[in-house]
Amino acid sequence: MNKEHGGEGLPLVLYGPLYDESIGGSLVIHKLCHLINSLGRQASVFPGFFCQEFREARTLRAFGGCFLCRWRWLLKQFLGYRLQRPRHLHAPYSRRLPRDFVAIYPEIVAGNPLRAPVVVRWLLHRPGFFTGETELGETDLLLTYAQHFGEGSPADVPHLELRCQILKTDIFREPEPAAPRSGSCYILRKGRGRRMVHDMADSICVDDMSDQQMAEVFSRVKVCYSYDPYTMLSRYAALCGCLSVVVPEEGVDRLAWRPREADRYGIAYGVDDAAWARSTLGALREEMERIEAQSVEQTRQFLRAVDAIVARKQGLPGAAAWKDRAAR
Repeated sequence: MNKEHGGEGLPLVLYGPLYDESIGGSLVIHKLCHLINSLGRQASVFPGFFCQEFREARTLRAFGGCFLCRWRWLLKQFLGYRLQRPRHLHAPYSRRLPRDFVAIYPEIVAGNPLRAPVVVRWLLHRPGFFTGETELGETDLLLTYAQHFGEGSPADVPHLELRCQILKTDIFREPEPAAPRSGSCYILRKGRGRRMVHDMADSICVDDMSDQQMAEVFSRVKVCYSYDPYTMLSRYAALCGCLSVVVPEEGVDRLAWRPREADRYGIAYGVDDAAWARSTLGALREEMERIEAQSVEQTRQFLRAVDAIVARKQGLPGAAAWKDRAAR
């Protein structure tokens, strides 16, 4: 990929978890970091998600209590610098924070824990879905993974749509030759706790499986039920040839679930929607190819928007020099 933006802008720091192929938020955060670096800018991932108590701890006793609570998590963070770094992505971890930088926080992080002079929020889900907190704090730019995630957000904050995904179409594909199918599988993830509505007899939960294991299951079952309405795994199940069904949320109709038609390709919203899923499977495969090109273009737009914000900030190094570039 051509490095068209140069390395002049403020570095960008994405506040998120270590790389974990089983967590969608982790995947897209590392993919965005990779795209930014591929376009010639400097970006890194700062392993975060310390609890509020840890960030506000001011005494040795308070720090000790947090350590006892989170020692497994901390051990994973330290080991993860070497063991969990994605080999196929240019997404390095931050060893130290720059003096001036742009922080990118997912919607589950409130405030500005990194004390960055420029703050970007990336809504990977509806604010408050995981934390119950809908107040995110001061924001210079709001990114939405899906447009409806930004409903109700402040109108005076600039909005951009930014979707970038690691598309594992080399792993999740329909087997050749096709084999007989039987049974079902299901996905819980963010839908854990919802009422189970499908026949659980011999149904397989794929939540804790590796990508290769999931692909094998998707390739031999007839139906995959997802209780998480927004996971990428529903698309992967469809690409493997089984009927991919998202179990509808109460009070959420098909258009409210995914307003954009292309986001529904290959997926049935409820078992009565099976004909739509089968008839649009070919369109889903074409859509996956389009998504990658769109991710790059939306990242370019995001970087231009960041440059424009930095150019308006007082006291940041090089701000005046970026005004012309931000206008292009």
